[in-house]
Amino acid sequence: MYVLSLVILVALTSAAVLWRFPDYFEYGNSRVIEPWGDGYQAYHAYLYHIKNDTTYSHYAGMNYPFGDHVIPGNCQPLLSNAVKFLGLEHYALGIMHFSMLVSILLAAVFLWLIFMRLGLPGWVSVAAAIGIAFLSPQIHRMSTHYGLAHPEVVPVVFYLLLRWEEREDWRWALGLGLSIFIFAQIHFYFFAIMAFTITGYMGIRWLWRRDWKRLLRYALHYGLAVLLPFVFFSWWMNAGDPVNDRSGLPWGFFNYRAYPGGLLYSPFEPHWKWLGEHMLKLRHFDFEARNYIGLTAIAGLVLLVVALAKRRFDTVMPAEQPVDRRQWMIYTLVASAAILIFAFGVPFIIPGLEGLLNHTGPIRQFRSIGRFAWVFYYAVNIAAITAIYRVWGKKPLMMALPLAVLLFEAHAFAWDKDLRLDPIEEYEPGKRFTDLKEVNFAAYQSILPIPYFNLGSDQFWWDISGLVAQKSETISIQTGLPLSGSHLTRTSRSQTLKQLQLVTEPYRLPAILSDFPNKKPLLMAWDTIRHADFGQDFRHLLDGALLLYEKKEFRLYELPLESFQERINRKIASIQSSMSGDALSARDGWLLSDSTARFVYRSFDDKPSDHPYSGAGGFKGIMNELSTLYDGPLPGDSAQAYVFSAWMYIDGDLNTRSDMEIQLYNPTSGEVRQSARSQVKDKVKVFDTNGWALIEWPVRAEQPGSAIRWTFLNKDLGKNELLLDELLIRPAGLDVYKQLEKGVWWNDRYYTVDSRR
Repeated sequence: MYVLSLVILVALTSAAVLWRFPDYFEYGNSRVIEPWGDGYQAYHAYLYHIKNDTTYSHYAGMNYPFGDHVIPGNCQPLLSNAVKFLGLEHYALGIMHFSMLVSILLAAVFLWLIFMRLGLPGWVSVAAAIGIAFLSPQIHRMSTHYGLAHPEVVPVVFYLLLRWEEREDWRWALGLGLSIFIFAQIHFYFFAIMAFTITGYMGIRWLWRRDWKRLLRYALHYGLAVLLPFVFFSWWMNAGDPVNDRSGLPWGFFNYRAYPGGLLYSPFEPHWKWLGEHMLKLRHFDFEARNYIGLTAIAGLVLLVVALAKRRFDTVMPAEQPVDRRQWMIYTLVASAAILIFAFGVPFIIPGLEGLLNHTGPIRQFRSIGRFAWVFYYAVNIAAITAIYRVWGKKPLMMALPLAVLLFEAHAFAWDKDLRLDPIEEYEPGKRFTDLKEVNFAAYQSILPIPYFNLGSDQFWWDISGLVAQKSETISIQTGLPLSGSHLTRTSRSQTLKQLQLVTEPYRLPAILSDFPNKKPLLMAWDTIRHADFGQDFRHLLDGALLLYEKKEFRLYELPLESFQERINRKIASIQSSMSGDALSARDGWLLSDSTARFVYRSFDDKPSDHPYSGAGGFKGIMNELSTLYDGPLPGDSAQAYVFSAWMYIDGDLNTRSDMEIQLYNPTSGEVRQSARSQVKDKVKVFDTNGWALIEWPVRAEQPGSAIRWTFLNKDLGKNELLLDELLIRPAGLDVYKQLEKGVWWNDRYYTVDSRR
């Protein structure tokens, strides 16, 4: 009966997978689930690494010329390196898709193994395993986060812990370590999720039993299960990695967390949809907070709580089994509940305790903590099915009801999301970019996507917009050309600053040019529709570019490296031409485009500074103390738009995430009339090569006669120095010029002789 039950499980799960994903069996090797955004980036990382990278550890497909390690590169190295090693690159796309389908089957198998060892009959184990597998919140990860779409991970850990509980054999501990080694190479979040689960389980078990005499045994087995893979990944990810300026506090910990409502109801279930539309006002949660456990699990949880309150907890435990299996369930529930509390953000979300996060070491690197609630999802469902069976197991019709509800919700959830495969035009034979006769891709060293995107440093968020990402990433996969854009995680701060300097306003010769391995031009991919959304931000890059190919709104240009210096030279020449003409008015050594306009300028040369941007001094403040850069009158009496600008030293972790506020207030009463808030990262206009950047912030004064106050604050950076310099406040539309000894000054920009080298 045991083997027959397993055969039925595999047959039914496989049939359900075929029913849910029929097109994967027809188009799995030629189409994609998500042709845009995060989803398509995951395809790029995986496919580029297989087809174009020359090593098994480095991903060169983005962040050119630096690339990154395959783990933060999201390359799924276990899968991609296996395909690469075996020479199966022509089947890479299909292998990736089928790995996710097989993971559903594996999840059901390991859940079934757990239920069978807990003494549940085959028919209950089969139905429960299939339902829990398809209701898993990880199923919806197939829409974009393919590495996370592996619902077998937690069941594997639970099963191995159950076997270890039955017999404390070092081989089961080593099996846990091997499972971490395997799944962490599919997505590194699994390392944390699995390590937390094992740590919580062994810790709760040790505390529960007070196994002082077995402490050394615990330590040895924990070392095999967690510390051994930790040492390996620490070595692999850090050996030979020159990057030492990844962000120590990525954004999102307080945002991407779990909520009780996300566990107790789901917008993907018809009954919850109906209640939300007709009876209840249900909150909509983001992706990371949707960890619905299901009605059956909720009912089972109630049974567990009632039994615990009545001190009859054993009545809902697998009492017929040896005590070690009852204890396994208790330890699993308690450990998963503790991990769930962490997934809620406790204690860090408690007012006044936010700063504790800064002292959690590598834990703070896992910003999407809502994913840790997956451990509770599996634990509570396993416990709920077991508890319900203990109460109703002798009444098959009664037992069938919660299983039917579980399967109904699993079907509604798994079938609700659109996970069909989509075609991409350039994947079709004869339409690939490599079929273009207009472009010799071998003549270029990288692809520069415009609108430019750069994600992953946690210092700036230049998001992907429009079709340029898909088109440029497709070119990259097919030709082997890497992207100068970045859609990665935990990337280098200094490398990011160099990348952004390459595409922003011509000012200094981009430092990244000296990092390029050759003098080949760049291939600029241009989305004419989305480019318009950014105004003139990237328009200057067309100056000196040669059009190679055009189809509808997508274009390809050749961008010579010499054009970067030429654009700077033309900018300086344009400024000098304006200064030598008759259109400007002179006032106190300044040249103005409007003779009646007033402006505010502060050089801060009277304030000593060891690191000024220009001149003899600069403004210094303390990051976690409110610093006021300017507090005084507006340079005009009328209600109009003004441009606030200043230079800030940003080459420090989280400097660009400093909060800024501009208040316009009544100078007599002090009453605040209006205020504007932003972060530095959103207002940087120009990058220098020395770690300084120009903040330029347009703000409209709604009432005349206002005074203004410009302040800075960053609570995360403690007593670190805030460095600012060269304040300019001018009416929008006013151009301010000044002749320098070795160059020219225009609107807070310093063009020196060095700029023209």
